[in-house]
Amino acid sequence: MVSQILAEVLDGRSLFWFWADWVEGAWIAGWAIVGGAVAWFIRHPLTLALNGVTVIVVLSGISLMIFMQQGWVPVVAPAIAAVLAGGGVVIYRAYYLQRQQQALTQLWFRDNSLDNLDRRR
Repeated sequence: MVSQILAEVLDGRSLFWFWADWVEGAWIAGWAIVGGAVAWFIRHPLTLALNGVTVIVVLSGISLMIFMQQGWVPVVAPAIAAVLAGGGVVIYRAYYLQRQQQALTQLWFRDNSLDNLDRRR
């Protein structure tokens, strides 16, 4: 802080600005939504990984541009939120798919057992 104050007074540089807490919260939530949306619409693992890296690179680039304008915004928290949201979507899809496969397997076994009973009669 002292360095920033001296730089402002002696060199005429402006102080870093930062967002209000609610704006930072919205920034983090927005990146979580982006991460979840990417995972929702992309199903191929390699494409999902490449797009996940792209999301992190875009986040870092935007944050760097804001930093160059003397702004201070969070980078790590939105990156973690995007990765966790994307991971949550992937886990949800895997669980849902497993449940569907179990239901189809049960129906298949039930139908086959009924067919076998009809044949025995």
